[in-house]
Amino acid sequence: MSGYEVEVNGEIERIDDLETLLRMARSGQLRAEQRVRKPPDSWLKASALPELAGAFEIDVWGAWDELDDPDAELPTPRPPLAELPEDEPSTEDEPAPAPARPVRQVVPMTPRPRPQRRVAAVSGVIEDEPSELPEVDVEPLLEEPRPQPEVVRPMGEVIAFPGPRAVPLPVTPLPRLDPEPRPVPVARPSAKEVKREVPGRYWAMGAVLVVAATLTAGWVWYVKSLAGYTSPRGADGAVDVGPAVIDDPVEDPPVVRDPGSDDPVAPSEPLTPSTPNDAESDLLAELRAQLSAAVPDLHGSEDALSDALFVDLQRLASVRRAKADVILWSDGDANLPQLVELHIVLNDSGDPLRDIAAAGLVAGKYIHQFDLQVRRLEVAVVYDDGTSKGRNYDPKAAAELYTSRGTLRAFALGEEP
Repeated sequence: MSGYEVEVNGEIERIDDLETLLRMARSGQLRAEQRVRKPPDSWLKASALPELAGAFEIDVWGAWDELDDPDAELPTPRPPLAELPEDEPSTEDEPAPAPARPVRQVVPMTPRPRPQRRVAAVSGVIEDEPSELPEVDVEPLLEEPRPQPEVVRPMGEVIAFPGPRAVPLPVTPLPRLDPEPRPVPVARPSAKEVKREVPGRYWAMGAVLVVAATLTAGWVWYVKSLAGYTSPRGADGAVDVGPAVIDDPVEDPPVVRDPGSDDPVAPSEPLTPSTPNDAESDLLAELRAQLSAAVPDLHGSEDALSDALFVDLQRLASVRRAKADVILWSDGDANLPQLVELHIVLNDSGDPLRDIAAAGLVAGKYIHQFDLQVRRLEVAVVYDDGTSKGRNYDPKAAAELYTSRGTLRAFALGEEP
C-alpha cells in the first residue's frame, strides 16, 4: 500500500506521495513531533522518518532572522563639523557692481564720391556717369500728431472741490446773461398732416363690449325683479296657496246659555286670551327648547331674513315657504330691515295649535331681536287634500309670545289691529 498517514488533531490524514509530505514539512504544516507512518509500518515521529531526514533542519524563519540588525536601534554618531576658511572676506553686504553700459559707436558720415569717367583702353568708348533720379515726396507711414488748439472751458462748467491740493480758480468776470431770452421754438404739427385713423377692429371690440354690458344689466334687473315677487293676495287679506281659502282657522268658544233664559251664563272659568292652561304651557316649553337662540346677520340682505325664518321654522314644524319682504331699511351704517311683511306657509302636522305656536315663536323672535315694524304677518296651513287655511295675526302678540309676556291663546285669538 503506497502513501503515508499523518495524525492531525487525533484524526488520520492520508498523503499520497512523498513530495507532498516534504512540502508540508518545509512549509511548517507538518511539525517534527507529529506521528507519521508508511503502512504497514508502525507510527514514528516525523523527524525520525528516514524519508523526511533533513526536512526539519531548515529553519523557515531563519531568513527573517538574517535580516535582523541588532545595531539598528543604536544612536548613529554625527559627522564632525567642517571649519570654514577665514582668509576670504565675506561680501554679503557689498552691492554687486552694475553692468557697464554698452558704448555706442559713432561712425562719421562722409559724402559719397562722384564716379569719374573711365576710358576704355581697347575700345576707346567713354562710359557715361550714372544718372540721378528726381526727388519724390514720400508720405511717412506714421502721421505726425498735429497740434490741437487749446480749448478753454467756460467757468460755468468748472466745479471747484475743496481739498488740500485744490488750486484756486482764476477770478474772471462771467458773461452777462441775456435779459430777454429768445423763445424756444415749439414743434407744432403742420396743417397738412393727415389724422390717424382708428383701426376697424377697435370699433368691433367696442360694439361687443356694449352689447355684453347691456345683456348683463338686463339679466341683473330681471333677477332683482324676481327676488321681490310674492304670491297675490285676496281681497280679504287671506293668502291664496290652494284651491280653497278659509279666513278663520280658529273657532269661537261655545256660549253656555240657561235653559229658562236667553241670557248667556258665565262659565266657572272664563275663557279669555290671558288664561293659560297646562297643555299650552307644556307645548310652548317644548317649542322653546327646540328654537335656536342664535341671531344671524341681516345687514343689507333681504334674503338673509327669509332664510333665517325658514331655518328656524324647520326646527319646530314642517315648513313649505317663508318669505320676508323688506319695505324700508334703516338709515346709517346699520342697514338693517325696518319695515317688513312676513309670509309663512306650513304643512299640516295634525295639531293646528302647534303649527300656530311655532309660527308665532319664530316670527316673534325676529320682531323682538331686531325691533321690526311688521305691516303684515300672514300664516297659512296646507292640508293633505290640497286645501289650506290662512289669516293675518298680530305682530305685537307674536313678540309678546316670544318674550313670555303673552299667551298662546292671546296670539291665536288675536286679530291684526
